[in-house]
Amino acid sequence: MAPEAVPAEDVFSPEGQNDPRVQRWMTKWSELQAWVFPLRFFCENLKLGEGGAEGRDNEIVREVNDGIEAALDQAREARRPSEDGSVTVVCSRAIRISSRALRDAHG
Repeated sequence: MAPEAVPAEDVFSPEGQNDPRVQRWMTKWSELQAWVFPLRFFCENLKLGEGGAEGRDNEIVREVNDGIEAALDQAREARRPSEDGSVTVVCSRAIRISSRALRDAHG
């Protein structure tokens, strides 16, 4: 489960380091990194090296990435010169969908 939103200023400020919300967020962020960095798709997609763990977790990361890429492609195609927020809305939707897929896959 994702932790509650914490402003970036709190996460990166010395004063925020003692905030329990920041500590929970940092713990979850560390857990996410520990989970994703060993996966083959993640490593190879970011050109961090070849190989890595395969299996269902690797496929979840690939599927989430594919969904985000598709949403971004859709946003690029739908982009208008006006400031209607269409790109932001599509990107936010992709992130919500991806977050839901990760949550559903890991209970």
